[in-house]
Amino acid sequence: MFEEKLWLAAQAAAGDTIAVEVVRGIHYTAVFLGSRDVGMADTFPARSDDAEWSSPLLLHLPLEAGELLRLARSPHLGDRAVALATANALLQRESASGATETPPLKEKSDIVAVGNVGGLARELRLQGHRLRIFDERDKNSLPLDMAARSLAEADLVLLASSSLVNGAWKIVFERARNVWIAGPSCPLRADLFEGTPVSWLMGRRVIDQDRLSRLLMRGCGLAQLEVSMERLHIPL
Repeated sequence: MFEEKLWLAAQAAAGDTIAVEVVRGIHYTAVFLGSRDVGMADTFPARSDDAEWSSPLLLHLPLEAGELLRLARSPHLGDRAVALATANALLQRESASGATETPPLKEKSDIVAVGNVGGLARELRLQGHRLRIFDERDKNSLPLDMAARSLAEADLVLLASSSLVNGAWKIVFERARNVWIAGPSCPLRADLFEGTPVSWLMGRRVIDQDRLSRLLMRGCGLAQLEVSMERLHIPL
């Protein structure tokens, strides 16, 4: 299963690596390692909880990155975001190089977007593809009870990388034939997705840590954060 591969790979990469800073912004959480690697994950502020396991843990930074990975077992989304951001930081060291252009699709493809995939949805619409959105935070979303059949029938499912925090990836992997995962939470390791319907990873690599930290603390969203990251599209 994908999650088991993810956490095992992250633990293996952790060693004695130290996490020196965690910035929990309104939209994204970032974990900064002593190795100068940075990983990101989507933040779920509306679902924060005083009982989150990370609240007392983060008071003791810097600490071993492996300690933050244990938050993956938490039932709270805020904790899981910290764990995924830590894993992404650790795994970036071994991530492959990739393209920056959007992969080609057949004309007028039937596309389903699960979650917020940002500007990619607009780009594909402009190319003439049919796009349907399933996102509880989008007022234009189709009813979620229609999702199962649509996932199976679509030429492509765009899966927001936030699904790797909230677990929505599971139904998509079970039903979809072709999946692109898009967003800063996306692990940049193709081998983690072997045996799944994922064909492209469309993530981000941080190139300006200081700027990213400042922008996150100001509550900036992806459009503003782009200046501190580079896009990386990795085929499977």
